[in-house]
Amino acid sequence: MATLLFYPVLLSFLFLSFIATVFVYLVPDFISDNLIISGNLNAGTFCGTFVHMNWGHWFSNMIFLIPVWIYADKLAGKPFITIIVFANLLLTGIYGLLSDQRLCGLSGVVFMLIGLTAILGNWLMFGFAAALFLSEFMLLREEDGMSHEAHIIFFVIGLGIGIAKCALTVF
Repeated sequence: MATLLFYPVLLSFLFLSFIATVFVYLVPDFISDNLIISGNLNAGTFCGTFVHMNWGHWFSNMIFLIPVWIYADKLAGKPFITIIVFANLLLTGIYGLLSDQRLCGLSGVVFMLIGLTAILGNWLMFGFAAALFLSEFMLLREEDGMSHEAHIIFFVIGLGIGIAKCALTVF
């Protein structure tokens, strides 16, 4: 049975996202007025990559992130998953710096890993991922439509990474 202690990168992300979310509640004026200052790496950039604007979002990400990350590690290997997670968060942080958008990198990681495991996993995982993907389209009309757009984009990126990994494994 896998234990979370064997996943130090995952535990680090969980801890960082928890700290960033606590920071939002402790210093709300800084976050709302100055979340990201273009061109500067600051606490706002950190929060823009790891923050969750409410605890419900944080918990829902953790409910998906932990089992999907462990499953993806078993399918693709820890080094591969660690590299693509870091790349995902780096791209989210850079995009946040350039666009002044409030994006949560861990949501992208969750959906990227779900897309990846949909390709590398079994049919049951593919069906679960497809249902989750379709639900994101139905949620686009909510007030947080940008978040759902990002979920869809990262899911498709995960599918692409899974297809590329399968293609490279065949050759």
